[in-house]
Amino acid sequence: MTQQRDEHAHQHDQEGIEAMVRYQGFALFHGRAAARGGWTHTIGLYDPASGRPELFICGLTTALRVHWLLDLGLQMKGPPSREALQEEARGRGIPIADLGYPPGGRVFEPGRIYRLAQGDLPGCFGRVEPRYYEEYLWHACAYHGHAGFAALQYVFSDPAGRFPWREDCDPRTRRAQVVLFDPQQDLPLLEEEA
Repeated sequence: MTQQRDEHAHQHDQEGIEAMVRYQGFALFHGRAAARGGWTHTIGLYDPASGRPELFICGLTTALRVHWLLDLGLQMKGPPSREALQEEARGRGIPIADLGYPPGGRVFEPGRIYRLAQGDLPGCFGRVEPRYYEEYLWHACAYHGHAGFAALQYVFSDPAGRFPWREDCDPRTRRAQVVLFDPQQDLPLLEEEA
């Protein structure tokens, strides 16, 4: 009986994920690690033809993780479906053209500093190491049917602009984020070209 319920729940999850991918271009999955707090990753953003990866973020409230990943994902993929655009425009009381979604195709690279979600404070991306996929990206693995997809983690700095792998980083920022890549591979970080 438990196995049947588990299979039914998995099928229900997959149906919900596929509906969200059709609606906005990708879905979001939220997880929680006892010692680290919450994390979120995209499902369906990965595109093998273009090399576009899935995205992962942790250490923020669920609302901020959703906001940041939707923004980053739509910059990479482009606007969501016409239905989603119409619904958002109605909800905000503005024309679709004023939503300001870029056409898509932006590429984020590890080893670069971006000033995206945090305003003027730096953030960066790192390639998630495959050894973390089973623990943190298992829902994306189930969706794709394999673990051979690329994934980037977005890491944010502390209020002074220091990243969590630096010893002088604010301890709250360091504790909040589990880093799923080796930052030494991409140091020193370079500023994004304007």
